[in-house]
Amino acid sequence: MEELRDFSQGIIPFLERYIENIKMMHQLLNTNLLTSEEKNKAFYEIKEVDLILKEILNKIKNIILEMAQDSIIQESNREYYTFFKDEPNTNKINFIILALYYDKLKEFYIINLEKLETIKKLLLPKISQQTLFYQQFFDYQMKTCYIKLQKIQKLLKQFEILLHYNKNEKNKKISEQIKYSPGIEYRYSLVFREDLNEYVKNFFSNEEPAKPTKENEKLKDLIRTNTQIIKKEIDKSPKNQYINKNILDTSGRFLWNSSMYYYLSYDFNKLNLEEKCFINVFYIDTHLGANPQIVRSQIVRTLIRKEKILSKEEAINQYKKFLDSLFELNQQIILLNFRIPEEDKKLFLYHLGPLVFFNMNKQYLVDLQTGSIHQIVNPEKNLIRKVIPFEFIKKFLFDWWIEHILNHLSDEEKNNYSKYQKLILHIQKIVYNIQLDFKRQYPEEEIHYTNTKFIEFLKNKIGSMNLLLIQRYLNIFKHIKVT
Repeated sequence: MEELRDFSQGIIPFLERYIENIKMMHQLLNTNLLTSEEKNKAFYEIKEVDLILKEILNKIKNIILEMAQDSIIQESNREYYTFFKDEPNTNKINFIILALYYDKLKEFYIINLEKLETIKKLLLPKISQQTLFYQQFFDYQMKTCYIKLQKIQKLLKQFEILLHYNKNEKNKKISEQIKYSPGIEYRYSLVFREDLNEYVKNFFSNEEPAKPTKENEKLKDLIRTNTQIIKKEIDKSPKNQYINKNILDTSGRFLWNSSMYYYLSYDFNKLNLEEKCFINVFYIDTHLGANPQIVRSQIVRTLIRKEKILSKEEAINQYKKFLDSLFELNQQIILLNFRIPEEDKKLFLYHLGPLVFFNMNKQYLVDLQTGSIHQIVNPEKNLIRKVIPFEFIKKFLFDWWIEHILNHLSDEEKNNYSKYQKLILHIQKIVYNIQLDFKRQYPEEEIHYTNTKFIEFLKNKIGSMNLLLIQRYLNIFKHIKVT
């Protein structure tokens, strides 16, 4: 059955993939995707959600341990006489194993559905829908959890058919709710049969169909309601477009290319304040590597001469041209430093993501002391303000990223995992060679990403801003903050 394909390698691999979504939700709570204002507003709710997510993670880990082959076989042997009164045989043991799978998975399904609903009730009233956190936490991670729970629900229904589950016996033990047939050779693969219902019915053809009870109807209502909740969550997925108000969404179709790195967002309020900084501008740092002392002298001379103040439009256009040059330069630096083949350049930058590309440019501006707008605040006293408009830069990057990166790649290329893996291996090889160089020069030193000597060596080899690239592609340098 196509809808159960995700379970073809077993239930445990599916639950391990579900864990990744819960882990990501937990990580998102502790990132700076939430503003200080939002964190303060939802302080107690965030703490409670943090505990709920930890509880879910522990529950999944326990279920995975219980479902491991050795554990489940031991439990089925212990529970044998709860299910049967005669001597054990392999087929009956297999029947019990399937029953235990069903029981544990059903508990998992009900608990997770309830916990996700609790999380929604706690956080939704406190978090703006216009934030990147909302899109990552609710529209992607939580939505994916609901989709996976819906798949679990379908698997549970197949188990119920195979185990000849009697919903009218809802309040009894699992051993009293199901029925064994010696004619069926019980094995996990049976749940994938298209004709499972007809197949099992043949072995219980003499039985009268169970009459629906009030309890059974309540259970049906619960499942129906849960399905509606899931469908509602699925329907809430964002439109298939790159820009959604203040969020750039470049994510792909899969979990591996839908992480936070594929998104970028700016703050409306901060952007409005920054745009006011383009009024009464007398100088803009547009150098890409000049001597800071020379630059300071130019600023002073310009201010003393009281040369023409730029109009807001002139200042914005000049700054946009500077950003075009900056992005182009850093794009070339990145591609040259990491020796990316011509045919992979756009894909490499796509998977680097707009978030990391922005942070690398931000690092460049700070290191080279450039990109500042110099605004006259008080002409009489020659009071000036100096600011780098980071939210403005993010907004400008939206269109630049679409024009220079996204428009050059097909949907197939962006979702090709083997090409993505190839890029990771390429970076790993470069870092490995740097490690060898370090070991040759400092044989007594350990190669570790908390070793300051190694970090300095790496910075000298590739530049400080490229540490962010390595952190993104190889998931190391956890202590480096990606904002």
